[in-house]
Amino acid sequence: MAVVKTKEKQVDDIRYAKEQLLKAKRFRDNVDILNVVLDEYSVYTVKETEKLIINFLRGKVR
Repeated sequence: MAVVKTKEKQVDDIRYAKEQLLKAKRFRDNVDILNVVLDEYSVYTVKETEKLIINFLRGKVR
C-alpha cells in the first residue's frame, strides 16, 4: 500500500512574521486585531494566528 503525504501539514508548519500576516489577504478583515495581538519580534503559524483572533473576539469588555 502506498503512503500518501499531505501538503496541509507542511503549510501549517510555515511561520510568518507580523508584517507578512498583516499583508495577507486571508487576514484583511482582522488587521486591527492582529496589530494588537501579535508581537513584533515573534513568528506565527496560520493556525496560531487564527486562534489568537478567536480568543481576542471572545474576550469580555471591561
